[in-house]
Amino acid sequence: MGHKELLTDLIEELKTEELPFYERTAIRNWWFWHSGRQPGQRVKADRHAPKVLQLVGAGQSYREISHRLGISKNTVLDIVKRSRTDGRRAA
Repeated sequence: MGHKELLTDLIEELKTEELPFYERTAIRNWWFWHSGRQPGQRVKADRHAPKVLQLVGAGQSYREISHRLGISKNTVLDIVKRSRTDGRRAA
């Protein structure tokens, strides 16, 4: 049984049964582990962060930045918020 079939079966099981919290968590963690992405990773946002911070520093609006880079305004906002909490400044 491949990953796709296994995942499909697990999703159907989650829909039809009330699983205890620890089982739902285990299934979610298994999926993130096998999909190559860990919970909390922001691949696209991390890739665009330097350019977003540069454009914010240049005075462009979040809306302009989101249209220019093809990401959502909320992603731009999250990048700027994280940079402020990390101590980095918009260039």
